[in-house]
Amino acid sequence: MRNSFLKIISIIIVEILMVSVGIAQNDGYFQRIAMVSDGRVTRFTKFPITIYLGDSNINSNYLDDLMYALKEWQDGSSGILSFEIVDKPDSADILISWSNKIEENYREHPLGMAELHRINQEKYYVEIQICLRDPITAKPLSSDQMKIVLLHEIGHAIGLWGHSKDKNDVMYYAGENLHLSANDIATLKTLYSYDNNYPIHELTISAIKEDMDQNPNSAELHYLLGTIYIDQKDYISGIDSLKKCINLNPEYYKARVALASAYKSIGQEKSAIAEYVELAKIKPSAIIYNVIGVSYYESGEIEQAISYIKRALEFNRIYEPAKRNLLRIYLIGANDYINKKMYDKAVYILSEGVQVFPDKPEIPNLLGICYMEMGRFDEAVRQYELALRINPGFEIAKKNMASCYNNYGIKLAQAGQWDFAISAYKKAIELSPDMEGIKKNISALYWNQAQHFVSIGNYREALNAYIEFLKYEPDNKDGYNNLGAIYSRLGDNKSAITVLEYALKIDPNSEDIKTNIAIARQKYGIELMEKRSYDSALNEFHKSLELMPNDPNTYAILAMAYERIGKLDEACKYVDLAMKIDPQNKTAKKIIWNIKIQQAENYIK
Repeated sequence: MRNSFLKIISIIIVEILMVSVGIAQNDGYFQRIAMVSDGRVTRFTKFPITIYLGDSNINSNYLDDLMYALKEWQDGSSGILSFEIVDKPDSADILISWSNKIEENYREHPLGMAELHRINQEKYYVEIQICLRDPITAKPLSSDQMKIVLLHEIGHAIGLWGHSKDKNDVMYYAGENLHLSANDIATLKTLYSYDNNYPIHELTISAIKEDMDQNPNSAELHYLLGTIYIDQKDYISGIDSLKKCINLNPEYYKARVALASAYKSIGQEKSAIAEYVELAKIKPSAIIYNVIGVSYYESGEIEQAISYIKRALEFNRIYEPAKRNLLRIYLIGANDYINKKMYDKAVYILSEGVQVFPDKPEIPNLLGICYMEMGRFDEAVRQYELALRINPGFEIAKKNMASCYNNYGIKLAQAGQWDFAISAYKKAIELSPDMEGIKKNISALYWNQAQHFVSIGNYREALNAYIEFLKYEPDNKDGYNNLGAIYSRLGDNKSAITVLEYALKIDPNSEDIKTNIAIARQKYGIELMEKRSYDSALNEFHKSLELMPNDPNTYAILAMAYERIGKLDEACKYVDLAMKIDPQNKTAKKIIWNIKIQQAENYIK
């Protein structure tokens, strides 16, 4: 069955339908049909009006009585109204339930009660409760008594939300009529000539005040007057009327509900909460404790909100609205604390939340975020792991854990704890291979590590760091260029040439890379020459010369190579070119001296 409390306004009409005689003057009652519907025409606009019968085992004679009541109203409307019994409550406009007693704290013992539930200004549904036994004798109602009750309650449900003052009308408060009067029919047709939700506030207020002249101490009338003022947005008058109602009857539950709602409408949250607390004293329930908790939450008092909603669950541990609200407050409230950097408060309520909702991975996930922002990465990881144990498919926790390892890696890298940082980054990548930023961070770590090792002369470790760096940035020319330089420093000029050539493919116009390749080829050529692989050495020197055609050292080295193999004319050619570029080149001068010695020896021979 559908329930409402705050957002859906419940207005209860309790009808005293006893077999008795009352005295009232016949005055017509259209002005009275909105007394308990906020001073607005409240009637159905789509037909047939659907009805759900709550108890399929109800006495068939009573069902016949219901059909009789529906037919009376349908015929009286001259075809305006029609009705249909439906199988499901969710699609029904009117829901009827049957019981042996209606639990309401009123002076009389009602036989019927119609309750209007507003979903919004245009939509509503009605619940009707029918008492099967006379509250005084406890005997089942007779067929005529049941017809009278049903006629009256159906009248309210179709829009006659007030009472006639004429005892001959079905809608007289204590009527005992089996047929609609001409007054009932005229009022019904007038009602359905107005649009649903049409305001007739002033007309209704006038009717209520007329009744109050006769009964100024009626808490009910002050309550009704207050609800109409509030619907007019006249909150001052509405609140004043509701307070008078409560002064007359401090336990008038509906008035306190309406007063709390009015206070909320004008932003007086504390006054609203005070009324809800009084409601809880009058009639404690999971519903009211839940409402108090939500109100405290909306006022920013998170701890109080949690306390009251937990009381709601103590009252009824399976009350789903309280469960949903408590979970929501744990999450949203803690998130607010985290955003305000009030981490201790966030940790406190989330730690409690983990205990209250051990099956909700969202809570340890958020606790993990809190610990991560506090820099307590180990604690954060434990919470993410808990979230994933609860739900292994909880991708948000997996991504957050990856982010945590990534942030932890940054902190470790900044502290120079390279190995621990690398371990953290790799765990992050395992959890979220596509997370943006992680690979950049790990490549930056290897780059910084390599630079550090170069600065202290540890070239072997620098070499390993650059190799790891290039796994994450395989198209980084500077990485290959630096790696080539490290190979060269370690004496592996052949490997240096290989990686430097790859760097040049990435950036064919880089003069820096060309220079490094040329130098590496020179060094490699010298290695080959020392191994007496002169032809291979000459090949490396010529390739070096192609990259640095204006480098005197390259010409000098070529001259030296040719001098070594006895090709003195070629040696003289290249040494001359070296001296032309740099007349003071020491290597060239030394080679000239060697050539002259060689020529002299050849002459002597």
